[in-house]
Amino acid sequence: MHRLANPDYVIHLRRFNSPSDILNYCSLMNIKDYAYEFVFVCPFTGERITMKIGRSVSGKSLGERVYRQSGHIPGWGRKQLTGSSGSDMLIVLADMKEKYSHKAADLTTDNISINIWNVTYETNPHLCDDAYCTRLCENVLLDEYEEIHGEFPIGNKKDTRNEMMAPHVERELFGSLFDEVGSKEKLDNLVI
Repeated sequence: MHRLANPDYVIHLRRFNSPSDILNYCSLMNIKDYAYEFVFVCPFTGERITMKIGRSVSGKSLGERVYRQSGHIPGWGRKQLTGSSGSDMLIVLADMKEKYSHKAADLTTDNISINIWNVTYETNPHLCDDAYCTRLCENVLLDEYEEIHGEFPIGNKKDTRNEMMAPHVERELFGSLFDEVGSKEKLDNLVI
């Protein structure tokens, strides 16, 4: 069971020289399918504020989502990303600065970490949804966060927990619903 207090990996952005180092780290650790949490830790009080909970996108390269979003956080110098992909982090940062104006100057890579729950090796029971495991993990984390705080993190503007979580026939059950026909002769002898 995934819990906010037990991520598989913690990436302290201050330990990296460039956003691309995050891609290298995720590749090295084979973090392909994952849920993540961006966390601001106040350097003076140690207060932890969850900025956003999200998940990887199926079919993208390892670490792509957290690379793009963290690349827009101030503190990378000339290596900071400027493209539109991942720029939603700029909105999260603006909302954080508005809500926590006394901490605005500290919202940099020095004080932000990424918690990662790696579901790359979990068996996906869903036949049609490659992202099922990441959705499930993200939903569990959002449920726990909401239970503790009574609201979503500042960067989670809408409730995405019901997206693509429709009932489904699990892979194992689906396979047991049909008999296996092994040869053309068996097909020819089949009485309809």
